Amino acid sequence: MIQNIVNGAKTTDFAQFSIQLATVEDTNIEIVQGPSPIHVLKPNLYTPFTLECYIKNTQQNMIMWLKDGDSLESNRRSHIEEGVKEIEGVEVFYRNIISETPNEEDLGVYQCIVYNSAKLETVTSYVVLEEDSASYSTSEKKPIYSVIKEPLKVDEAEEVCASQFSGHLVSVMDEQENSAVLGLLRSYKLESSWIGLTRENPDPIGFWIWTQPGDISTSYSNWELGKPDNKHGRQEYAVMLNSTGQWTDVTKEETRPAVCKKYQRTCPSIDEYFEGDVRVRGWESTGAEYQVGEVVEVYCRWPSSEVQPRSVTCGIDGSFSPAMDCPSVDSSSFSRSLHHHILLLSVVLLITR
Repeated sequence: MIQNIVNGAKTTDFAQFSIQLATVEDTNIEIVQGPSPIHVLKPNLYTPFTLECYIKNTQQNMIMWLKDGDSLESNRRSHIEEGVKEIEGVEVFYRNIISETPNEEDLGVYQCIVYNSAKLETVTSYVVLEEDSASYSTSEKKPIYSVIKEPLKVDEAEEVCASQFSGHLVSVMDEQENSAVLGLLRSYKLESSWIGLTRENPDPIGFWIWTQPGDISTSYSNWELGKPDNKHGRQEYAVMLNSTGQWTDVTKEETRPAVCKKYQRTCPSIDEYFEGDVRVRGWESTGAEYQVGEVVEVYCRWPSSEVQPRSVTCGIDGSFSPAMDCPSVDSSSFSRSLHHHILLLSVVLLITR
Protein backbone atom coordinates (compact mmCIF):
# COMPACT_ATOMS: atom_id res chain seq x y z
CA MET A 1 0.00 0.00 0.00
CA ILE A 2 1.34 3.41 -0.99
CA GLN A 3 0.09 6.73 0.48
CA ASN A 4 0.32 10.01 -1.52
CA ILE A 5 -0.52 13.64 -0.60
CA VAL A 6 -2.17 15.61 -3.41
CA ASN A 7 -3.38 19.25 -2.77
CA GLY A 8 -3.32 18.54 0.97
CA ALA A 9 -5.51 15.45 0.70
CA LYS A 10 -4.33 11.94 1.33
CA THR A 11 -5.01 9.27 -1.28
CA THR A 12 -4.28 5.58 -1.08
CA ASP A 13 -3.15 3.49 -4.07
CA PHE A 14 -2.78 -0.29 -4.05
CA ALA A 15 0.12 -1.76 -6.02
CA GLN A 16 -1.07 -4.31 -8.60
CA PHE A 17 0.73 -7.67 -8.50
CA SER A 18 -0.13 -11.35 -8.84
CA ILE A 19 1.19 -14.64 -7.41
CA GLN A 20 1.29 -17.62 -9.76
CA LEU A 21 0.78 -20.75 -7.72
CA ALA A 22 2.25 -24.03 -8.99
CA THR A 23 -0.41 -26.29 -10.39
CA VAL A 24 -0.68 -30.00 -9.63
CA GLU A 25 0.84 -30.75 -13.01
CA ASP A 26 3.92 -28.66 -12.25
CA THR A 27 4.92 -30.88 -9.33
CA ASN A 28 4.13 -34.15 -11.03
CA ILE A 29 7.13 -36.29 -11.81
CA GLU A 30 7.06 -38.25 -15.05
CA ILE A 31 10.17 -40.32 -15.80
CA VAL A 32 10.16 -40.83 -19.55
CA GLN A 33 13.21 -43.12 -19.62
CA GLY A 34 15.41 -44.38 -16.79
CA PRO A 35 18.66 -46.37 -16.67
CA SER A 36 18.56 -50.12 -17.24
CA PRO A 37 18.08 -51.96 -13.92
CA ILE A 38 21.33 -53.91 -14.42
CA HIS A 39 24.36 -52.99 -16.51
CA VAL A 40 26.96 -55.74 -16.86
CA LEU A 41 30.71 -55.23 -17.17
CA LYS A 42 33.30 -57.91 -17.84
CA PRO A 43 36.45 -57.54 -15.72
CA ASN A 44 38.89 -57.18 -18.62
CA LEU A 45 36.47 -56.00 -21.30
CA TYR A 46 35.66 -52.50 -20.13
CA THR A 47 33.62 -50.92 -22.91
CA PRO A 48 32.08 -47.43 -22.48
CA PHE A 49 28.52 -47.28 -21.16
CA THR A 50 25.80 -44.71 -20.49
CA LEU A 51 23.19 -44.55 -17.72
CA GLU A 52 20.26 -42.43 -18.90
CA CYS A 53 17.65 -40.47 -16.98
CA TYR A 54 14.98 -38.52 -18.95
CA ILE A 55 12.04 -36.72 -17.28
CA LYS A 56 9.16 -34.64 -18.61
CA ASN A 57 10.31 -31.04 -18.54
CA THR A 58 8.13 -28.98 -16.16
CA GLN A 59 10.91 -26.55 -15.15
CA GLN A 60 10.17 -27.63 -11.59
CA ASN A 61 11.87 -31.01 -11.57
CA MET A 62 15.59 -31.57 -11.03
CA ILE A 63 17.84 -34.63 -11.42
CA MET A 64 20.67 -35.68 -9.11
CA TRP A 65 22.79 -38.86 -9.45
CA LEU A 66 24.07 -40.89 -6.51
CA LYS A 67 26.60 -43.73 -6.57
CA ASP A 68 26.60 -45.97 -3.52
CA GLY A 69 24.77 -43.22 -1.65
CA ASP A 70 27.18 -40.39 -2.51
CA SER A 71 26.65 -37.53 -4.95
CA LEU A 72 28.12 -38.35 -8.36
CA GLU A 73 29.73 -35.60 -10.38
CA SER A 74 31.84 -35.49 -13.55
CA ASN A 75 35.41 -36.74 -13.30
CA ARG A 76 38.31 -37.61 -15.59
CA ARG A 77 36.91 -40.99 -16.69
CA SER A 78 33.20 -40.20 -16.82
CA HIS A 79 31.07 -37.11 -17.18
CA ILE A 80 27.48 -35.94 -16.82
CA GLU A 81 25.67 -34.73 -19.90
CA GLU A 82 22.48 -32.71 -19.41
CA GLY A 83 20.06 -30.69 -21.48
CA VAL A 84 16.55 -30.42 -22.93
CA LYS A 85 15.29 -32.21 -26.03
CA GLU A 86 12.18 -33.77 -27.49
CA ILE A 87 11.33 -37.48 -27.39
CA GLU A 88 8.24 -38.60 -29.32
CA GLY A 89 6.65 -35.16 -29.07
CA VAL A 90 7.42 -34.73 -25.36
CA GLU A 91 9.91 -32.13 -24.16
CA VAL A 92 12.24 -33.78 -21.68
CA PHE A 93 15.02 -32.71 -19.37
CA TYR A 94 17.85 -35.24 -19.10
CA ARG A 95 20.96 -35.85 -17.07
CA ASN A 96 23.00 -38.88 -18.21
CA ILE A 97 26.13 -40.54 -16.82
CA ILE A 98 28.61 -41.34 -19.61
CA SER A 99 31.50 -43.59 -18.56
CA GLU A 100 34.26 -43.27 -21.16
CA THR A 101 36.91 -45.58 -19.67
CA PRO A 102 35.15 -47.80 -17.13
CA ASN A 103 36.83 -50.24 -14.79
CA GLU A 104 35.96 -52.04 -11.57
CA GLU A 105 35.82 -48.73 -9.70
CA ASP A 106 32.58 -48.11 -11.58
CA LEU A 107 30.81 -51.11 -10.04
CA GLY A 108 28.05 -50.23 -7.62
CA VAL A 109 24.54 -48.89 -7.11
CA TYR A 110 23.55 -45.87 -9.19
CA GLN A 111 20.42 -43.85 -8.37
CA CYS A 112 18.75 -41.24 -10.55
CA ILE A 113 17.01 -38.96 -8.01
CA VAL A 114 14.19 -36.85 -9.53
CA TYR A 115 12.82 -34.21 -7.17
CA ASN A 116 10.96 -30.91 -6.80
CA SER A 117 9.54 -28.90 -3.90
CA ALA A 118 6.81 -31.45 -3.27
CA LYS A 119 7.96 -34.87 -4.45
CA LEU A 120 10.93 -37.18 -4.95
CA GLU A 121 11.31 -40.35 -7.01
CA THR A 122 14.25 -42.70 -7.49
CA VAL A 123 15.28 -45.05 -10.30
CA THR A 124 18.07 -47.51 -9.41
CA SER A 125 20.61 -49.21 -11.66
CA TYR A 126 23.19 -51.81 -10.61
CA VAL A 127 26.52 -51.95 -12.45
CA VAL A 128 27.89 -55.44 -11.87
CA LEU A 129 30.51 -57.88 -13.14
CA GLU A 130 29.46 -60.66 -15.46
CA GLU A 131 29.61 -64.19 -14.10
CA ASP A 132 31.82 -65.94 -16.62
CA SER A 133 30.77 -69.47 -17.57
CA ALA A 134 34.29 -70.38 -18.72
CA SER A 135 35.79 -72.57 -16.02
CA TYR A 136 39.43 -72.80 -15.06
CA SER A 137 40.66 -75.96 -13.41
CA THR A 138 44.23 -76.97 -12.62
CA SER A 139 43.05 -80.59 -12.68
CA GLU A 140 42.54 -80.24 -16.45
CA LYS A 141 45.72 -78.36 -17.25
CA LYS A 142 48.54 -77.75 -14.82
CA PRO A 143 50.30 -74.36 -15.03
CA ILE A 144 54.10 -74.29 -14.90
CA TYR A 145 55.78 -70.92 -14.25
CA SER A 146 59.20 -69.51 -15.13
CA VAL A 147 60.71 -66.18 -14.12
CA ILE A 148 62.72 -63.72 -16.26
CA LYS A 149 64.64 -61.57 -13.80
CA GLU A 150 66.20 -59.27 -16.39
CA PRO A 151 64.10 -56.15 -17.17
CA LEU A 152 62.89 -56.36 -20.77
CA LYS A 153 60.35 -54.63 -22.96
CA VAL A 154 57.14 -56.58 -23.06
CA ASP A 155 57.56 -57.85 -26.63
CA GLU A 156 61.06 -59.06 -25.77
CA ALA A 157 59.77 -60.80 -22.65
CA GLU A 158 57.06 -62.57 -24.65
CA GLU A 159 59.70 -63.78 -27.12
CA VAL A 160 61.85 -65.17 -24.28
CA CYS A 161 58.82 -66.93 -22.79
CA ALA A 162 58.22 -68.59 -26.17
CA SER A 163 61.83 -69.45 -27.10
CA GLN A 164 63.21 -70.56 -23.73
CA PHE A 165 60.16 -71.88 -21.89
CA SER A 166 57.70 -72.78 -24.71
CA GLY A 167 55.13 -70.56 -23.03
CA HIS A 168 53.68 -67.05 -22.91
CA LEU A 169 53.54 -64.18 -20.47
CA VAL A 170 51.51 -65.40 -17.53
CA SER A 171 47.72 -65.25 -17.59
CA VAL A 172 46.03 -64.95 -14.19
CA MET A 173 42.75 -66.83 -14.12
CA ASP A 174 41.76 -66.71 -10.46
CA GLU A 175 42.73 -65.49 -7.00
CA GLN A 176 44.76 -68.63 -6.30
CA GLU A 177 46.89 -68.09 -9.40
CA ASN A 178 47.32 -64.39 -8.58
CA SER A 179 48.72 -65.43 -5.19
CA ALA A 180 51.05 -67.95 -6.86
CA VAL A 181 52.48 -65.32 -9.24
CA LEU A 182 52.82 -62.79 -6.41
CA GLY A 183 54.74 -65.42 -4.44
CA LEU A 184 57.22 -65.71 -7.32
CA LEU A 185 57.72 -61.93 -7.41
CA ARG A 186 58.47 -61.87 -3.70
CA SER A 187 60.73 -64.92 -3.70
CA TYR A 188 62.80 -63.39 -6.52
CA LYS A 189 62.61 -59.92 -4.90
CA LEU A 190 61.06 -58.32 -7.99
CA GLU A 191 59.21 -55.03 -7.50
CA SER A 192 56.91 -55.75 -10.45
CA SER A 193 56.48 -58.05 -13.41
CA TRP A 194 54.83 -58.17 -16.83
CA ILE A 195 51.72 -60.31 -17.03
CA GLY A 196 50.21 -61.31 -20.35
CA LEU A 197 47.25 -58.93 -20.45
CA THR A 198 47.24 -56.39 -23.26
CA ARG A 199 45.11 -53.70 -24.83
CA GLU A 200 46.64 -53.78 -28.29
CA ASN A 201 44.14 -51.51 -30.00
CA PRO A 202 42.86 -48.27 -28.46
CA ASP A 203 39.40 -49.01 -29.92
CA PRO A 204 37.17 -50.12 -28.38
CA ILE A 205 38.40 -48.42 -25.24
CA GLY A 206 39.17 -50.90 -22.51
CA PHE A 207 39.22 -54.12 -24.55
CA TRP A 208 41.90 -56.29 -22.88
CA ILE A 209 42.96 -59.81 -23.88
CA TRP A 210 45.37 -62.48 -22.58
CA THR A 211 48.33 -63.45 -24.76
CA GLN A 212 48.06 -67.07 -23.54
CA PRO A 213 46.10 -68.98 -26.23
CA GLY A 214 42.91 -70.49 -24.91
CA ASP A 215 42.74 -68.32 -21.79
CA ILE A 216 39.65 -66.28 -22.59
CA SER A 217 38.01 -66.32 -19.19
CA THR A 218 37.24 -62.86 -17.80
CA SER A 219 35.82 -63.93 -14.47
CA TYR A 220 38.78 -62.58 -12.48
CA SER A 221 40.88 -59.44 -12.40
CA ASN A 222 42.81 -57.57 -9.73
CA TRP A 223 43.28 -54.00 -10.97
CA GLU A 224 44.38 -51.19 -8.70
CA LEU A 225 41.68 -48.67 -7.86
CA GLY A 226 41.11 -46.46 -10.89
CA LYS A 227 42.97 -48.82 -13.22
CA PRO A 228 43.12 -49.52 -16.07
CA ASP A 229 42.74 -45.90 -17.08
CA ASN A 230 43.73 -46.36 -20.74
CA LYS A 231 45.15 -42.87 -20.69
CA HIS A 232 48.03 -43.53 -23.09
CA GLY A 233 45.84 -43.98 -26.16
CA ARG A 234 48.04 -46.72 -27.62
CA GLN A 235 49.07 -50.30 -26.95
CA GLU A 236 49.35 -51.03 -23.25
CA TYR A 237 50.23 -54.02 -21.12
CA ALA A 238 49.44 -54.98 -17.55
CA VAL A 239 52.00 -55.19 -14.75
CA MET A 240 51.62 -56.94 -11.37
CA LEU A 241 53.00 -55.04 -8.37
CA ASN A 242 54.94 -56.78 -5.60
CA SER A 243 53.52 -54.51 -2.89
CA THR A 244 49.88 -55.54 -3.31
CA GLY A 245 49.62 -58.16 -6.04
CA GLN A 246 47.35 -55.76 -7.91
CA TRP A 247 47.70 -54.78 -11.56
CA THR A 248 48.33 -51.49 -13.29
CA ASP A 249 48.52 -50.52 -16.97
CA VAL A 250 51.68 -49.12 -18.56
CA THR A 251 52.99 -48.57 -22.08
CA LYS A 252 54.86 -51.32 -23.87
CA GLU A 253 58.02 -49.16 -24.02
CA GLU A 254 58.77 -49.71 -20.32
CA THR A 255 61.10 -52.48 -19.15
CA ARG A 256 60.17 -54.99 -16.45
CA PRO A 257 61.00 -58.53 -15.32
CA ALA A 258 58.42 -61.11 -16.36
CA VAL A 259 56.67 -64.32 -15.35
CA CYS A 260 56.08 -66.91 -18.07
CA LYS A 261 53.54 -69.71 -18.05
CA LYS A 262 52.89 -72.88 -19.98
CA TYR A 263 50.40 -75.64 -19.42
CA GLN A 264 51.26 -79.25 -18.72
CA ARG A 265 48.31 -81.43 -19.61
CA THR A 266 47.54 -84.32 -17.26
CA CYS A 267 45.51 -87.52 -17.38
CA PRO A 268 43.19 -88.53 -14.54
CA SER A 269 43.58 -91.65 -12.41
CA ILE A 270 43.43 -95.01 -14.19
CA ASP A 271 40.45 -96.01 -12.09
CA GLU A 272 38.56 -92.85 -13.06
CA TYR A 273 39.47 -92.92 -16.74
CA PHE A 274 38.59 -96.60 -17.29
CA GLU A 275 35.54 -96.41 -14.98
CA GLY A 276 36.78 -99.14 -12.65
CA ASP A 277 37.43 -101.79 -15.32
CA VAL A 278 41.22 -101.38 -15.20
CA ARG A 279 43.66 -101.32 -12.31
CA VAL A 280 47.27 -100.22 -12.00
CA ARG A 281 49.94 -102.84 -11.51
CA GLY A 282 50.78 -102.45 -7.87
CA TRP A 283 48.75 -99.73 -6.21
CA GLU A 284 47.31 -96.39 -7.41
CA SER A 285 47.14 -93.54 -4.93
CA THR A 286 43.84 -91.74 -4.41
CA GLY A 287 43.35 -88.88 -6.87
CA ALA A 288 46.40 -89.88 -8.92
CA GLU A 289 47.33 -87.81 -12.00
CA TYR A 290 49.70 -88.64 -14.84
CA GLN A 291 51.79 -86.28 -16.95
CA VAL A 292 51.68 -86.28 -20.74
CA GLY A 293 53.96 -89.06 -22.02
CA GLU A 294 53.90 -91.01 -18.75
CA VAL A 295 53.64 -94.81 -19.23
CA VAL A 296 51.60 -96.89 -16.76
CA GLU A 297 51.36 -100.70 -16.50
CA VAL A 298 47.78 -101.88 -15.99
CA TYR A 299 45.61 -105.02 -15.82
CA CYS A 300 41.95 -105.63 -16.54
CA ARG A 301 40.35 -105.63 -13.11
CA TRP A 302 38.09 -108.66 -13.60
CA PRO A 303 39.35 -112.18 -14.46
CA SER A 304 40.07 -112.59 -18.15
CA SER A 305 42.26 -114.56 -20.49
CA GLU A 306 44.68 -111.62 -20.57
CA VAL A 307 46.72 -111.86 -17.41
CA GLN A 308 49.86 -110.07 -18.60
CA PRO A 309 50.13 -106.35 -17.80
CA ARG A 310 49.75 -103.87 -20.64
CA SER A 311 51.24 -100.41 -20.99
CA VAL A 312 49.10 -97.33 -21.58
CA THR A 313 50.45 -93.83 -22.21
CA CYS A 314 49.01 -90.48 -21.11
CA GLY A 315 48.36 -88.38 -24.23
CA ILE A 316 48.23 -84.64 -24.85
CA ASP A 317 44.43 -84.78 -25.01
CA GLY A 318 44.22 -86.15 -21.47
CA SER A 319 43.42 -89.71 -22.55
CA PHE A 320 45.29 -93.02 -22.31
CA SER A 321 46.26 -95.11 -25.33
CA PRO A 322 45.99 -97.77 -26.51
CA ALA A 323 42.40 -98.46 -25.48
CA MET A 324 41.76 -101.29 -23.01
CA ASP A 325 39.05 -103.72 -24.08
CA CYS A 326 38.31 -105.46 -20.83
CA PRO A 327 35.52 -108.08 -20.55
CA SER A 328 32.44 -106.98 -18.73
CA VAL A 329 31.31 -109.11 -15.80
CA ASP A 330 27.61 -109.87 -15.34
CA SER A 331 26.74 -109.24 -11.74
CA SER A 332 24.52 -112.33 -11.43
CA SER A 333 27.10 -114.70 -12.92
CA PHE A 334 29.78 -113.12 -10.76
CA SER A 335 27.60 -113.70 -7.69
CA ARG A 336 27.02 -117.35 -8.69
CA SER A 337 30.75 -117.83 -9.22
CA LEU A 338 31.51 -116.27 -5.86
CA HIS A 339 28.87 -118.47 -4.19
CA HIS A 340 30.41 -121.56 -5.87
CA HIS A 341 33.89 -120.67 -4.58
CA ILE A 342 32.54 -120.13 -1.06
CA LEU A 343 30.85 -123.56 -1.11
CA LEU A 344 34.02 -125.19 -2.43
CA LEU A 345 36.09 -123.53 0.27
CA SER A 346 33.63 -124.74 2.92
CA VAL A 347 33.92 -128.34 1.69
CA VAL A 348 37.72 -128.16 1.75
CA LEU A 349 37.64 -126.85 5.31
CA LEU A 350 35.34 -129.69 6.42
CA ILE A 351 37.59 -132.34 4.85
CA THR A 352 40.72 -131.00 6.48
CA ARG A 353 39.27 -130.96 9.95
